[in-house]
Amino acid sequence: MTPDLVMEILARLPVKSLLRFRCVSKSWLSLIDSTEFSLQHLKLYNPNSANSRLLLGQKRIKIHIYTLTIRRCDTLRKDADVATFGRPFKVLQSLNGLLLISSGHRQEMTVKLWNPSVRKCLVIPNCPIQHRSYNLGFALRSKDYKLVAIDYKLKTIAVYSLNDHRWNINPNPLNINQVSRFHVRPPVYSQGVLYWHGDIFYQRRDIFCYDFDVEEFSLLPLPDAVKKDDVWFIFRLGESLGVFSMSSVATCIWLREKNMDRCYWSEWFKGEPNSNAYQQLFQMRASSILFLQQTNTFLMVQKSARGRDRVKSYNFTTHEIQHLGKSLQGKLFFDTYMENLALHNGIDGQTLMSFPEDQTGNNINARS
Repeated sequence: MTPDLVMEILARLPVKSLLRFRCVSKSWLSLIDSTEFSLQHLKLYNPNSANSRLLLGQKRIKIHIYTLTIRRCDTLRKDADVATFGRPFKVLQSLNGLLLISSGHRQEMTVKLWNPSVRKCLVIPNCPIQHRSYNLGFALRSKDYKLVAIDYKLKTIAVYSLNDHRWNINPNPLNINQVSRFHVRPPVYSQGVLYWHGDIFYQRRDIFCYDFDVEEFSLLPLPDAVKKDDVWFIFRLGESLGVFSMSSVATCIWLREKNMDRCYWSEWFKGEPNSNAYQQLFQMRASSILFLQQTNTFLMVQKSARGRDRVKSYNFTTHEIQHLGKSLQGKLFFDTYMENLALHNGIDGQTLMSFPEDQTGNNINARS
């Protein structure tokens, strides 16, 4: 077989098998350990299960236990256990199957980049700025995972590169004064850019963006038809940024598309509105929004100030809203479950550790 055909076949296999196949030959070891293969594996293997399984985090308030499980998208039925943590633990963000997590108490808190597929993590060095929030992304041109820390008080950012394994401070970057008005919902990542939803309290009708290649902020105007709608949110559809909106006139979905060097909003769906769905979506403090294209459904976490989050599904064609996983309790987080080879063979100049340190034997590839 030609090298291209070998790569095409191997890239469609699960991570567990690929880690075993590294022992077959030196050529397979070199191939599987390459950045190009890791990116090809993300592209070819994961779309087969992107709409079928979720990685769900559940923090039970009273007993201080955080669990991570893999569940079916349609019913939230559990497929497998990933890990259970009894100490302070939080998932800050998920991207391409990697989890940005924090653990420990505030004074001793550490931030890690964890890959559950290979059960390894990288401890991020202490950030040089304070009052920060962390955001993870992938720079397409440099093929580099980066971490941007934002100090909302001092209007300063620091960027950590896995390739360079160091923090770089950027004081007063362009448009940083706008950021506090957009830090409401978790950001949406698409094609090397993070997007934040505008805050209705500040009457923001824009989307705030951060490009990981150029390391700059910018503002992206909404489609003109959306700017007067009270119900709208951003999400990811395939590799594109999407905007859902509902008014008294119509229900619409817009996609951000690119033709040559021109970017524009394209209307992907238009249908009738529904007053009941409008009221529920308007009142819902939704986060962790995922779009399931096969069923025309949005999955979202309805946040609760008392830590009693709920998972809701909303079909934008029928306007049916359902409460899924009624047995789930506490603060909830979910994202599409993906397998990733990143971190499996270490990074030059950086030390990886097994994680969780006190657990072995969990098979996260198990299916019931």
